[in-house]
Amino acid sequence: MSFGDRCDGKQIRTLSNYRRVYPFIMKTRTESAIYADFEFEVEKTLEYMENVNAGLTEKKIKFFHIFLASLVRTVAMRPQLNRFVMGRRIFQRNKIQISMIVKKKLDEESEYSNIKVTFDPRDTLDTVIKKMNESLNYGRGDEKKHEEKEIDLLIKFPDIILKFIIWI
Repeated sequence: MSFGDRCDGKQIRTLSNYRRVYPFIMKTRTESAIYADFEFEVEKTLEYMENVNAGLTEKKIKFFHIFLASLVRTVAMRPQLNRFVMGRRIFQRNKIQISMIVKKKLDEESEYSNIKVTFDPRDTLDTVIKKMNESLNYGRGDEKKHEEKEIDLLIKFPDIILKFIIWI
């Protein structure tokens, strides 16, 4: 790891000066957000799902699985989509990861759990489905996750101390 790199990404030092100045111009997340409106033709995808799911009784392919698999493939083919800014410097992430909040049970009073799934750039649809199902099972499990234990500990501090800890 070179000087200035992070454990989750490498600083990009070969960017043009025009790109390197972006974090100084767009200082906050809201200034640098890009919103795009897309329409996708999914008739053939839905047809494919019907054909594959016709022979299955459980663990059917869902549209979300196909969306995630295509997202992983897109990021693998276009690594510049997997960048972040920290301290006005631009970094390339080391991994393709998707983080999401899941409900432990499908009811309104249920608790939430955070899951993070790491994908390989060569993952297929079957691999994506397997990884998602494993992560969802882990996230919906009854035992407390280490993140939940850490949050439970943090929230016991008085607000002023908690604010200071998070600031650090």
